Amino acid sequence: MPDRFRWVTRAWRALEGDRAWIGGGLGRPLPGVLPFVAVRAYAEHCGYGPEKLELLRMLLRAMDAEYRAWHARQAQLEGQNR
Repeated sequence: MPDRFRWVTRAWRALEGDRAWIGGGLGRPLPGVLPFVAVRAYAEHCGYGPEKLELLRMLLRAMDAEYRAWHARQAQLEGQNR
C-alpha cells in the first residue's frame, strides 16, 4: 500500500483485537469484519472528521474482504489436504 495510506494499515492493525472470529468446529475459524463501532471510536480517538471516517470505513471494508477471502481459501486448501 502506498505510504499515503499508512494511516489505514495502522488502523487495521490496531483494530485487529476487535475482530470477531466465526465458526471453527472441525475447521479453522474465519475472521469477521471489523465492527463499525470500533472503527468510529478509533477515528474519533485520532481526531478524524466525518469524511476521513468514511474513507477509513471503506478502505477497511475492502481490506477485510481480501483478508477474509484469503482465510477462506486457506481453510478450503486445508480441507482438501485431509
